[in-house]
Amino acid sequence: MISAAIAVTVACLLLPLLDHFALVAATQALAAASGSVFAPAIAAVTLGIVGPKAFAARTGRNEAFNHAGNAVAAAIAGGTAYWFGPVVVFWLLAAMALASIAATLSIPPAAIDHQVARGLDDSAEEHGARHDRPSGFRVLVTCKPLLIFAVSTVVFHFANAAMLPLVGQKLALVNRNLGTSLMSVCIIAAQIVMVPVAMLVGRKADVWGRKPIFATALAVLAVRGALYPLSDNPYWLVSVQLLDASVPESSARCFRSWLPISRTVPGISTSARARSPPQPVSAAR
Repeated sequence: MISAAIAVTVACLLLPLLDHFALVAATQALAAASGSVFAPAIAAVTLGIVGPKAFAARTGRNEAFNHAGNAVAAAIAGGTAYWFGPVVVFWLLAAMALASIAATLSIPPAAIDHQVARGLDDSAEEHGARHDRPSGFRVLVTCKPLLIFAVSTVVFHFANAAMLPLVGQKLALVNRNLGTSLMSVCIIAAQIVMVPVAMLVGRKADVWGRKPIFATALAVLAVRGALYPLSDNPYWLVSVQLLDASVPESSARCFRSWLPISRTVPGISTSARARSPPQPVSAAR
């Protein structure tokens, strides 16, 4: 995580100094590739600290703080950009990346059980053996339930990722002067609503089950897509955008909290099936 945060910091600091498309694209690619490290790394650290029993609830708490921070960061970025120009946003992002490094270093190494963090067993099986070897990458392409889940997630994000930019275009067409401000309102409002949704999903994932929550998120996405074309009124568009808080939030929390039950899927290491709750898929070598 520290290496990824350093890469994001470097990309943010370099971007304002570059004026060639190829270099700008390269810094953005570096930042995006580095940013993809954070979610699985944080999930692994969380699992190693709290264990599988508290994993879903703690993941919900993590994401609640994440979205609260996103809302505050967006508000600060908007305010500072208004007074000091858009370039200040890049310096702000770099400062936040450095703060994330400090937060990571503050975690005591002894607090993380690295075996559990990798999805390995934390107790012996009934016959006395331990599952102390991680699963290979092969399980990702040979386990049918995981493949179905992966395809569903990809299709879901193909639909969800395009909606906010399209809303931004409609807002700009309605009022060019307020388009950017309304777009910011959409983002901040959705992030604020995501905070209680994250807490709720984290607390209830083990009670209600992951599938009903995930199915609800998929259904809300379809409803959201159907409601947008009904009106070009900015208040209507912003109100419908609030549904975005429940859609990706529920799906993301289910995706991460699904890990502790995925070992019960045929084709994945099954040494932990006899225990309750089951352990997550072993990390790929």
